[in-house]
Amino acid sequence: MQECINGLNDPFRSSFVENMRTYSLKESVIEELKSYADQVFVVVFTAEWCNNCTANVPVLVLLANESGLRVRVFSGLKRDILNPKVTWRIPPSPSEVRELGVEKIPHLSVIDMNGRELGWIIENPTPGMTLRKI
Repeated sequence: MQECINGLNDPFRSSFVENMRTYSLKESVIEELKSYADQVFVVVFTAEWCNNCTANVPVLVLLANESGLRVRVFSGLKRDILNPKVTWRIPPSPSEVRELGVEKIPHLSVIDMNGRELGWIIENPTPGMTLRKI
């Protein structure tokens, strides 16, 4: 996760780090996540230009650091302005963008150890499903 933070440019890095510094996790959530840490991992798609990513991905980093949850971050997604029928430009966006059907970011997929997607949280999730509620 640290390489994700180190790869950010200012002012995005500053906002990301500030959001991590000021957010307080619930201990009960951390303990519950610990029980799943060896059964699942999270793949998150993000970009510096995305305000929702800057607000929510730092919470995921905190959760991962405290619970041992494995997280793979694909950052730097770019819009494909030359082809309006395609959301993301590949390359440089990874092939997982297509495989997991990423249309909006942040996009978090929870995947079991067999590679099966169990669930997801996308951009503006339904009330009660946001990382901010955790």
